[in-house]
Amino acid sequence: MAGLDNLNSSSGRRMHAQLRALNTAPAATNTAIGRDGLLVYDGGVITIENGGLDVTGTATISGTLTGSGDFNWSGPVNISGDITTTGSLDVDGPMTTTGALSVEGATSLKNDLTVEAGKKITLGGLTLENTGLGGGTLNFPSGSISQNTSFGMLLVDTAQIELASPAVKLSAIPNISSVTANLYIDGAGVLRKIV
Repeated sequence: MAGLDNLNSSSGRRMHAQLRALNTAPAATNTAIGRDGLLVYDGGVITIENGGLDVTGTATISGTLTGSGDFNWSGPVNISGDITTTGSLDVDGPMTTTGALSVEGATSLKNDLTVEAGKKITLGGLTLENTGLGGGTLNFPSGSISQNTSFGMLLVDTAQIELASPAVKLSAIPNISSVTANLYIDGAGVLRKIV
C-alpha cells in the first residue's frame, strides 16, 4: 500500500531549515582530521587569524620557515646544521662552546678575561702564559722572556736586556756602601750612568 503525505506535517519546512543551516555554517568548524591527513596544494595557504597553532606531536618543515616578530622558546634547542644571523645576537646568560671559536670582526671586551692556569694567550708570535700560583710568563717572538719570580719581574734574553729612555726608575732599592760603581740612583729613584 502506497504511503500518503500528511499535508498537516510536511517535511518541506524541515528540509529547507536544514539546507539553510548547512549553507550558512562556517566551513571546517569543529572538524577532525584522521589518518589520511589534510593536503593543501597548488599554492594554497592555511591562514590563522586571531588564533593560534598548537602542536603536541611533531612539526616537520622540509622547506623554509619564514616569520617576523618575536620568537619565544623554552627548553633545549638542538640544531645540527649551520646558523647564519644578519642582525645582532644578544645572549643574556652563560654561553658555553666546546668547539673552536673564530672571531673575524673587531672585538670589544667590557669585562674581565679569565684564563685558567696552564693556558695561554697567543698574539701573533707573542705568548702570554698563566703558570698558576701567582706566576706568569711572557714569551716574545725574539726568544726573550719576561717571567714573574719570587724576586719580582725577571727579563731574560740570550744577548742583552735594554731599558730605554727617557728614564729608568727603580723603586725600593736597598742601600749598600763602600762600593765603586758607574751607576747612580738619585732620590727619585731615577737610574743614571756615571761618566
